[in-house]
Amino acid sequence: MIGEPAMLTAPTPLPEPVQLRRAGSGPVSQAVDVAGVAALHDAVFGRSGPDRQERTLEILTERPQTMQLWLATAGEQVSCAGRVDLAPPVASLFGGATAPAWRGRGIYRALTAARAQAAAQAGCELIYAECTLFSRPILERAGLRAITTTTPYLWQGATH
Repeated sequence: MIGEPAMLTAPTPLPEPVQLRRAGSGPVSQAVDVAGVAALHDAVFGRSGPDRQERTLEILTERPQTMQLWLATAGEQVSCAGRVDLAPPVASLFGGATAPAWRGRGIYRALTAARAQAAAQAGCELIYAECTLFSRPILERAGLRAITTTTPYLWQGATH
């Protein structure tokens, strides 16, 4: 999906008690936020892994201008999360996930709006998003257009 950041920045109210923020900007450390997002991804996608957490934390620490991780929390629980990779003039949205119990309440739309605003502030003119069947209708309603398909593949290595 592709479009302009402004297509996604409409304000969306969050249900109580959900709070939206950048990783590391709340009451816990960035590492705790990354671990919470990884737990959400494990629950939603069935994968994450400590190496992915380490790489994410490394990028957020060493090259924060290239990636932001956003999350919505309900208390200490991460209910929705996703990252924005910043490479002006294009930003990419990845890892958008919402816990099943929190779907249909506008949290993903609010998360996407925050990531789109961050992209616009970084000087990005376009947003590219790889999306699931859950998020595609939301992105289409905002005006983004499908331009290709992606077939994910996880290489398991040689087995002997």
